[in-house]
Amino acid sequence: MVSENMDTIYFSDDWLLPKYYGWVALVREENAVVFFKRVLFISKIIVLSCDLGAQEVNVILDKLSYNRFLTRIYWHNFTNVDSEESPMSPQATTDAAQIRLGSRWYEKASDSNKLIHWATYIINLEEEIDQILSEMESTVRNKFRRAQKKGAIVTFETEIGKWTEDFYKLFERLQEEFGLSVPDHNMLHEIFAGKNAVAVVGHDASGVSAINIIYLAKPYAYYMLGASSHSKEQGVGQLMQLETINYLKSKGFKKYDLGGVNAAQPGILTFKKSFGVDFYDLGSEWIHTPTMIGILLKIRFFLTKLRSNPVLT
Repeated sequence: MVSENMDTIYFSDDWLLPKYYGWVALVREENAVVFFKRVLFISKIIVLSCDLGAQEVNVILDKLSYNRFLTRIYWHNFTNVDSEESPMSPQATTDAAQIRLGSRWYEKASDSNKLIHWATYIINLEEEIDQILSEMESTVRNKFRRAQKKGAIVTFETEIGKWTEDFYKLFERLQEEFGLSVPDHNMLHEIFAGKNAVAVVGHDASGVSAINIIYLAKPYAYYMLGASSHSKEQGVGQLMQLETINYLKSKGFKKYDLGGVNAAQPGILTFKKSFGVDFYDLGSEWIHTPTMIGILLKIRFFLTKLRSNPVLT
């Protein structure tokens, strides 16, 4: 952990973004990490900080070498700072639409363009399983017991195999309904080859009905991806989470992060909260967009709108 104050996977030395989505670590300090990613000629930088003010973050950025005209910068501060002098105080993070770091202006990120969720739920795996079960809502226990009686089972896959085809077939529904990007095949092969993930496969009367991919960065585990069918029997999702908890406990993991939540997904928020989990506020996120990138984003938006409008085309 970079900071003892941040009991979360985001400050783990083996976190998914730098290793498996093309990000590389530029800085690792006591209370900050900086990651960098380039896509074609445009770059992104994300600064994750804890207990650092705006000026200290700006000093870190000024030491880096990058194209300032074609690099979008994200600053995610995990700390709720109480000082009224800090631009990241609770009042400032609530009221301010912009803040300034050095010569750069940053806009407060919305749920739609954040790189990291505004909050997450975490299960303490160091508790006894009976204690974890008692903290779940009764509806959760009833649902997974009902699924067990109907013959639903959960298996775990630690290597790429037949389940991968099932996962992408199930994910097609999410892509069609919600416009989600299909996970990169090479990324999946890489994390499983590195023993950094496990696939949790739910089986019911119809066969494979749901698959969750859990990222492993010991002592933390992180719900990374999931896909399911419309015909999934009720309670299979709850049973998969129960068996995941048992599996992770048996492997010596201490925390299970359920993957983050935001206000735009109330159904997912309610589902995760029902497991009696600990709530973690993940702080605020701010974005600096250089003028050149802002122009390119507007052009992309216009072209996308043009292509999607049959009358215009």
